[in-house]
Amino acid sequence: MRGGTTKTASELNRRERRFLEVHNSLLDVGRDLIAELGEEDVTIKMVADDADVAQTTFYGHFESRDQFVQAVRERWIERVSAALMANVPHDAPPYIRVAAMTRSLLSVVETNSPGVRYGLMLLDARGAPEDPIDMLLDEMIEDGIRVGVFVNLRDRALGKAMLLGALRLGLGFALGRPQTVPEIGDQVVRHVLGVIGTPQALVDDAIEVGR
Repeated sequence: MRGGTTKTASELNRRERRFLEVHNSLLDVGRDLIAELGEEDVTIKMVADDADVAQTTFYGHFESRDQFVQAVRERWIERVSAALMANVPHDAPPYIRVAAMTRSLLSVVETNSPGVRYGLMLLDARGAPEDPIDMLLDEMIEDGIRVGVFVNLRDRALGKAMLLGALRLGLGFALGRPQTVPEIGDQVVRHVLGVIGTPQALVDDAIEVGR
């Protein structure tokens, strides 16, 4: 051990906190830029400039632009998955789960509109996101078809496309009116459940449960 070179625990913690702050800032900036410009047009210089760090700092967190874009994707999927898993009752009927998922996504519009714009862009570019969100969608659709509450759906693939299309439209509508998201929540839920053919009595039930 050389004199003057040993870092105390508090110094290490400060450095770690600063590293994490910069890392998260880069990911947030990247998400917002990608939502605005698209993945192909965002450069490392843009990200570094908007995060107010040097490009050398960027490379201290990510080896390449491709790794960074993938990290932005994975972080969004992880965050939305956590929100959905926490707010969607897995033992409820499938139409209640769809309504809960819709309301959970709408709540994100109120607090994180850039994140929702990024999510919609990602869905448009790649189809349904993978892993937990994809599994949740598959499970809801299969259960709804099996018990006959999603009248317009015939198979999982078509059902997922219809459900995602309805969610895109509903979330896009809400993004244009973030100040009234709570008030239009019932309207968006009705739209989503209506597109997939949920009987009106069950739609009313889902609205009532969500209040």
